[in-house]
Amino acid sequence: MTQEQINKTIARIILSTRRKRRKYSLYEVALDITALKKAMGSMKEVSKVIGVSAGMLNRFLSVFKLPQPIIELVKKREIDKIAMVLDLSKLKKDDALKLAELVSSNQLSTQDLRTIISYRKQYKDSS
Repeated sequence: MTQEQINKTIARIILSTRRKRRKYSLYEVALDITALKKAMGSMKEVSKVIGVSAGMLNRFLSVFKLPQPIIELVKKREIDKIAMVLDLSKLKKDDALKLAELVSSNQLSTQDLRTIISYRKQYKDSS
């Protein structure tokens, strides 16, 4: 990456991590964070420049742990909350796909999703 590309990427990440209304999808932000990490050598360095904790930046990277159909929903911004992406990334594929469908159709809120995940941890074998 050139210094100009690095500067533009830094600006996009700052705009996307410090606002409630992002111009870019969570997927695009995750790609930017990954590129910047590669260019700067570590997440710690990225964190210093962006002014956001490495833990928070890693939350954005959880998008890459999702099954591809859910990634597509994130790209289209049908799922556009980092908390939902993080929660969905912790589930088994089948559970994540079912819940992502409900989330993208606005049938589940972030709180609903957390409640279901908590229930799922207790009752792993329930359908």
